[in-house]
Amino acid sequence: MDFKKDFFFYLTGAALLAALVLSLAFTQVEISLSVNQFHRPALDVLCFLGTHLGDGIFSVVVALIFLFVNRKAGVLISISYLSSALVAQVLKRLIFADIHRPLWHLEKLTNIIYYVPGGAEKVFHNSFPSGHTTSAFALFSMLAILSNQPALKVLCFFLAAFVAFTRIYLLQHFLIDTMAGALLGTIVSYLVYAQLFEKGKLNKIILYPNKV
Repeated sequence: MDFKKDFFFYLTGAALLAALVLSLAFTQVEISLSVNQFHRPALDVLCFLGTHLGDGIFSVVVALIFLFVNRKAGVLISISYLSSALVAQVLKRLIFADIHRPLWHLEKLTNIIYYVPGGAEKVFHNSFPSGHTTSAFALFSMLAILSNQPALKVLCFFLAAFVAFTRIYLLQHFLIDTMAGALLGTIVSYLVYAQLFEKGKLNKIILYPNKV
């Protein structure tokens, strides 16, 4: 893996650094309200569609398609998604179960005007980290790693980043939740690739067990 040519890695790092600066300068509620002010009917539709790129179902479908087209890639995508999703759910439901979502905080504030897109889920708990963002970055970072095309690596980053944006726009998560999800999904994918593909374990253990 050549990090010098990995545009996804650099773009993700730059985005996380920018998000960290924002988080230090403003509260999470302030950031959410600022994003919320951009609401437009067309953006509502785009975000509703885009947020599904972070659904587990979408990742599973992509993994199944790759299993038929490129078995190694399909296995890597599957393991990356399942591993990151498992860690995210443990964090959300066990370790950080008492961290609430934006709507829980906003409903307790008075004289605050905010917009909830019609049809958006009204979820109040298990905010950290963002599961959709974790899945999106796990999927698209793995696709970026497997791609040799710089343009595709950049596209993968922007698709993953857009999923993170939709979670804030739809008032499902705070910026810090999506930061954690992006970091988790990306790290898991790079570790899976490094441990299974670069070290040759993928061939020996998963695809050709009889040759071990």
